[in-house]
Amino acid sequence: MINEEASFPIVKHLPAQFDYTDEFYRAKTFSRDKIDVLLRLDPMSVPGTAVEKNGDYPLAWAKKYGNGRVFYGSFSHATELWDRRDIQLMYLEAIKWSLGLTDAEPVPHAMRGNPQPQ
Repeated sequence: MINEEASFPIVKHLPAQFDYTDEFYRAKTFSRDKIDVLLRLDPMSVPGTAVEKNGDYPLAWAKKYGNGRVFYGSFSHATELWDRRDIQLMYLEAIKWSLGLTDAEPVPHAMRGNPQPQ
């Protein structure tokens, strides 16, 4: 996992890169012009050809919708993954941000922190 927005309240407790094994939903269409990607899959970490090595796979993002705040996270499909403290904290911080209890402005941006193919 690559943390693209280390200062955003929802993911500030997570390192720049970390291991996480789970199944993920792949967005059929999305625009980085409309969402602030917080976390994305590092395609170089996936063995074989299941994902494009130069693909963009956002797995957590935030955006404003009118006066509302929207968070999306594709994590913890397996029951045992709900016990991970770092992911529990991410969802707690997402709830707090969505309710306006923490403040941060989502800023759409180009892909960041892209590891180079080896």
